[in-house]
Amino acid sequence: MLSVPERMVKDMTAEVLQELVASLSGKDKAQITDATVLRSVLQGSLGRVRLEGALRYKLGVSNPKAAQASTFGNLCRLLGVAGLNGTSPEAAPVQDLQPLAVAVAQPGAALHGVHVGIDVETIAALPEASDYWEHDFYKSTFSPREIAYALLQPSPRATFAGQWCAKEALRKANPALANAEWTSLEVVHDPSGKPQMTVDGTPAFGALSVSHSADVAVAVFVAADSAVQPPTPEPQGTVNTSPEPQGTVNTSSAAPARGGRKAYALALLALLVAVAALVVALLHR
Repeated sequence: MLSVPERMVKDMTAEVLQELVASLSGKDKAQITDATVLRSVLQGSLGRVRLEGALRYKLGVSNPKAAQASTFGNLCRLLGVAGLNGTSPEAAPVQDLQPLAVAVAQPGAALHGVHVGIDVETIAALPEASDYWEHDFYKSTFSPREIAYALLQPSPRATFAGQWCAKEALRKANPALANAEWTSLEVVHDPSGKPQMTVDGTPAFGALSVSHSADVAVAVFVAADSAVQPPTPEPQGTVNTSPEPQGTVNTSSAAPARGGRKAYALALLALLVAVAALVVALLHR
């Protein structure tokens, strides 16, 4: 949904948007034309989120589809202003937002249909800020709780980079969250300090690992399509009196063993992914 305060409509022109995109991309204003491909100048999803934040807090525009525009001309069209050449170029098809779908953690459940998401980002790619609470990017990307947590850490910017990677890793592991608001994907910590992901306050079913060096942050999220509840145990005090034929296997006792093997396999998968993430992070230094 597009929300534009009336006082902003007369002030928002293609030239104003041109200056905004130029400042975010580090380009000269003259280099931004209607045909400029936003992906090339905004450098990936981090740049797109910075654009969303700047539109929201500098121009008062909130449009989830704006960051999906392929070119600067498409961006103008989506925001209801004429392009730099005075025309309104046709907007590229944009996928409508879909309802969020997230598996919810259930005590005692086992993972089924495992998916892995990983993201690596240089800490320097995040914008510098004198006040993280008021900076467009940070307040449009991180919840107040995440900002407060990061500011209590020795290196807030590195912590923000880790939180950003965690959000991206979750989105990669669960494509249904591709259009979710960034602030609705939140990194929280249990009493021991272990991080986990929530979606609109609901725990996301899976496991999260976040780390960073002096230069690079990395996060891995192992998610599941659904939760499989363990079988209901037999009431205590009952005894199976029927004899079993020789050579047969008691399947009720074998089930936990299979569950244990699945748990070990999942743990090994998570370990291998984490090792791969660390290798990638070191290669990016």
